[in-house]
Amino acid sequence: MGKRLWRDIGLSHGKYTYNAADGTDNNHNDDYGFTYGTGLQFNQIQDVALDVGYEQSRIRSVDVGTWAVAVGVGYRF
Repeated sequence: MGKRLWRDIGLSHGKYTYNAADGTDNNHNDDYGFTYGTGLQFNQIQDVALDVGYEQSRIRSVDVGTWAVAVGVGYRF
């Protein structure tokens, strides 16, 4: 029990869709990029984890970041 630092790297996929209000223009674009993140995992109760972290993706020249808080149930072996 305690806390643990985690990191992740991987691929991301993003999609952008634009629809004009008058219906004359519909555009979409999608692409793949690189993603990475870090955070802390707290295990104060056996088999229950609380994760707090930040993840960021870069697709072409656009950076998108997210703060995340998640509660999960895990099994360690």
